[in-house]
Amino acid sequence: MASGLALQLSESEKLYLIDGCADNCRLDGREREDIRQYTIVTSSETTSADGHPPLMLSNGSARLILSSSGSTSTHILCSVKVEVMTPSQSQPNQGNLIVHVEDSLAANSSLSRKKNEEDRNRVQSIISELLATNLIDLESLCIIPYHYAFNVSVDVEILSGTAGSIIDACCHAIRAALQNTLLPKVVPSSIVNDAGTSMDPVGSSSSDLMLESDLSLAQTPSGIDNAAVVVTVTVCHRALTNSYLLLLDASLEEEACCFCQVHVAVDAREGTEPTICALRKTGNGSLPWELLPEITALAVKAVPMAKSSFRVAGSSRNNASLLQTQLDIQ
Repeated sequence: MASGLALQLSESEKLYLIDGCADNCRLDGREREDIRQYTIVTSSETTSADGHPPLMLSNGSARLILSSSGSTSTHILCSVKVEVMTPSQSQPNQGNLIVHVEDSLAANSSLSRKKNEEDRNRVQSIISELLATNLIDLESLCIIPYHYAFNVSVDVEILSGTAGSIIDACCHAIRAALQNTLLPKVVPSSIVNDAGTSMDPVGSSSSDLMLESDLSLAQTPSGIDNAAVVVTVTVCHRALTNSYLLLLDASLEEEACCFCQVHVAVDAREGTEPTICALRKTGNGSLPWELLPEITALAVKAVPMAKSSFRVAGSSRNNASLLQTQLDIQ
């Protein structure tokens, strides 16, 4: 379970949910391989009358919303900030990418602070392992090897997660925010004078950086359009027949009675064969080895549906109300 929520279901309730899944009819009417419709609002859209993006101080941002029946919902806010840093000596030609997760829902729950911190760290660890090396081209973030590179900080705030599938939702929000992030054009100002003559060699430690104010020269991080898509497959065990059921986009109730979950990052760029980039299992159950090919095959099959289900909102008029439902940042 990704957030600080801990549903307690009786054995009869778990049996009811699992038997329904066995009949391919889940609690909300979906079939086992159906994904709910999510809405993503990004900073590329005009979200207010004065034209400001969702988070004015961010280089890119996105908000993911899912409103289900009753009080269940998922609201996630993602902010991307970029700054110039000195690259590490071990990787002098690469920039840096950091993912940080905060769970407002867990912070306000009745669980202990230590338990909430463990849950937050677990979610952050899972997302980092699945996406950190598959999101953007770190070498493209380098400005001058050994001296200057971009540091990209991705901050994820879980405002509400009572609808379940937090890992998938966070990963899609991160992907959308980075796709709408603009990296400013930065050039060493001391290597070229007014006449266009070279002054200092590229890479000189004495080179100052000049920030281009023209936003048309800014670019999105290289590689983000080909970033992996994360699909979580929830495994339920049916004791009556000693069989396993595979679910996509599990609700919080289904997560509470699942055997385990497998988070799969799939590189499914157009024109190439889908590739498994990363895989992470969570939960206490021991996953049967022979079930793994079926799980990965389902994850690969679900990628096109996941892309269409996590859709970016196209109406800027509606975006303002969506973005400011719970949090007003202006």
